[in-house]
Amino acid sequence: VRHKLFSVKTPSIKRELRIKDKELRERMSEALAEQFGNETAQLLAKWDPYDQNTSSPFFDTEWMFDISNGFDIVIGNPPYIQMQKDGGFLANLYKNQNFETYERTGDIYALFYENGIKLLKTKGNLNYITSNKWMRSNYGESLREFFIKYNPLKLIDLGADVFENATVDTNIIIVTKNKNRNNCIALDLTKQKKISNFEQFAENWMPLKNLSKETWAILSPIENTIKQKIEKIGKPIKKWDININYGIKTGFNEAFIIDTATKEKLCQEDPKSAEIIKPILRGKDIKKYRANWAGLWLIATHNGYKENDKRISRIDVENYPAIKKHLDQYLPQLIRRQDKGDTPYNLRNCAYMGDFEKEKIVWKAMGLDSDFTYIKYSMFTNDKGNFLTSLSKKINIKYILAYFNSKLFLWQYSKQGVNMGSGFEFKVNFVEQIHIPEISESAQIPYITIVNQIIEGKKSGLETIDLEQQIDILIYKLYDLTYDEVLVFEPEFAERMSREEYEILKVE
Repeated sequence: VRHKLFSVKTPSIKRELRIKDKELRERMSEALAEQFGNETAQLLAKWDPYDQNTSSPFFDTEWMFDISNGFDIVIGNPPYIQMQKDGGFLANLYKNQNFETYERTGDIYALFYENGIKLLKTKGNLNYITSNKWMRSNYGESLREFFIKYNPLKLIDLGADVFENATVDTNIIIVTKNKNRNNCIALDLTKQKKISNFEQFAENWMPLKNLSKETWAILSPIENTIKQKIEKIGKPIKKWDININYGIKTGFNEAFIIDTATKEKLCQEDPKSAEIIKPILRGKDIKKYRANWAGLWLIATHNGYKENDKRISRIDVENYPAIKKHLDQYLPQLIRRQDKGDTPYNLRNCAYMGDFEKEKIVWKAMGLDSDFTYIKYSMFTNDKGNFLTSLSKKINIKYILAYFNSKLFLWQYSKQGVNMGSGFEFKVNFVEQIHIPEISESAQIPYITIVNQIIEGKKSGLETIDLEQQIDILIYKLYDLTYDEVLVFEPEFAERMSREEYEILKVE
């Protein structure tokens, strides 16, 4: 009956066959009930292949579609749901389901990719549109490794605004269930706002050769050359003698982050309160080379940590009565929160709590530009900010700061970090992959000198663009970039310096 329906073109005959299908399913249900029970029989019989607005609690390709050797095409827009959402409900649900692409910190669309490819017949094609985070994220590593077992054909990075009511950056990939032939081509449309069809970009396709589990980036030949220089001359800063960490997540900011008036009130009630009240920056307070502190403070009731092989004990709020009284106002919320320490009054475990007291670079976790600044004294950040501290006297973090705020950094990061279309997500695991040359202490001096001038200029409200451009040129020469390579990510460079001027310029 179903095979006939595929070839029949007359609506009346189609209706007759669908009625016949329903009658056969009902008869079959009665027969199956005797052997498998009524519930199973009903599931099979009630599944209606002609109802496009229903779903089924089971999936069997042979019974449903008479397909036993796989589909020719799997196409779709699977859901994007973080596995850790809702207390890790999906992470726990799929943990032991033997998915190669499973990552507890990942997204469920990775599992849809894996299942989709497994449902294909040999030489069948999968074509999905999903979030593009898998291309560069840590959790996408297992998915990238899974893809290269097969044959990725085309990749189109679309960026933001593809879906009217969604802010997620998207891409489209076509993968053939076949041996990898290393013939993938890619199209970067992340900067295109109006896309009516892909034919208009026919000249823009780039080869993606030697794909691996490492991040995938769509680069032109000259961009590839720049990337190779950066990776040859630079060194991933995660291999430096430094620490990069996230800001504090309190679980309930209303209780733990207070204004100056509240801080002074608590210190008047009990001067001892000042011991555990620390200044804190929000992400939006952090700007390039400066911070606009909003007069906010963190009640740092830490849960204990280790500092220089010495154990720092957990803060006992009973020793700070004014602070305990303040926190008691929010006790029901503090009890319910997930991010807590040994008691509702304590912040959750944070092994690097002492690093907030050190000299550091801080930056906002998400922004339109690279907004990194230097903080010399004790200062915390909330979870919208991250920070870096040095463990070596040979590394002056102002040299690293110079690179973080450069145009080359932003280009490099856009190719290996998460570009949100309308901005960048400066996550710790992406920033630590950035390649920066390790140079001698004396070679760092020019960068440090200019950074100091910029910081002082920002404090005085002066324009520092000329100084920032000086740092850019130092960095271009540091990576041995040609004039044409510089123009790739800074086209306006040609307006202020000619090719001849740049090529004869010597930087010690």
